[in-house]
Amino acid sequence: MHRMIEMRAGAKFAIITVAIFASSSGILDAQAPTSALTGEHNPASSSTVPNVYTIGPNDEVVIWVLGLSEISDKPIRVDEHGRLDVPMLGTFQAGGRTVSQLKQELLERAGQFVRQPQVSVSLVEVRSRPVSVVGAVNHPGVFQVDGTKTILDVLSLAGGLTPQAGHPIRLTRRLACQHDVNDSSHGAPSESDQIVDINTKDLVQGKNPEANLRVCPFDVITIPRADLVYVVGEVQKAGAFEMTEGGQISVLQALSLAGGLNRATAAKNARILRSLPDQPERQEIIVNLSEVLEARTRDSTLRAGDILFVPHSALKTGTRKAVDTAIQLAVGIAIFRP
Repeated sequence: MHRMIEMRAGAKFAIITVAIFASSSGILDAQAPTSALTGEHNPASSSTVPNVYTIGPNDEVVIWVLGLSEISDKPIRVDEHGRLDVPMLGTFQAGGRTVSQLKQELLERAGQFVRQPQVSVSLVEVRSRPVSVVGAVNHPGVFQVDGTKTILDVLSLAGGLTPQAGHPIRLTRRLACQHDVNDSSHGAPSESDQIVDINTKDLVQGKNPEANLRVCPFDVITIPRADLVYVVGEVQKAGAFEMTEGGQISVLQALSLAGGLNRATAAKNARILRSLPDQPERQEIIVNLSEVLEARTRDSTLRAGDILFVPHSALKTGTRKAVDTAIQLAVGIAIFRP
């Protein structure tokens, strides 16, 4: 048996070509090479053998047949239904078949035109295993991955989480995790979609290794932005503060995160500025921080996006200018939050 392996590496993909030779008595057995696909966007890892890779919609292959000049060495894309149209040889159902299986069928059809066919199939680009990452990551997008990748692997491909990342991380996938990509649905939402919420901190800090789930083709990983409240005015450290995982934070908790009150504070005239649906201006809710701190008044619960404004003792809090200033400060904090 004679084998010829040709490797071409490029910036975007790698091509591994395996030529299979046949004798006059029949097709000789050819073992799959142990070389792995490499490349920035190629999902196959060092443990993946090209001949056993399952072809899927939108993958690209190069086919070469000795003696059939009609078949060029230009890439041919598998259509959305998994079909592959090869000049002279006709249409093949490539989706769901391995590279080795496709080569075998090509050899059989080429034998109708060539007495001793020599055929090679090169996997040029993998596009049938998309996983989408959206939300609070540095580089959201669609990544081609194989079945051995985990959520953390994919988040790494997306540049990691931003400081604004919230919780939980949501994984949306088909009820049946399809590793066979002979499927034309392209991950369209359906009644069988499954949603799994994962605690962000447990995942990132490795507290729960089981949360680092294995991803599958057409999975969607969504990282929400954290729900924030803003504390501005006469406090030690004005800023934006993340709400707890349950979405709860009180006025006193927010005030504590802001380092407490300054001395020249009109604590009894504090305001919660809250956005309401279909309302052009924020609602103003008076909060007497003096009574809250002395436990004479019940603590209030803040909502996501609320602004706790603590005015200076010399400032007239009822003026529109004071409220507008507080809102502008909160917006500035939101924009420049690290």
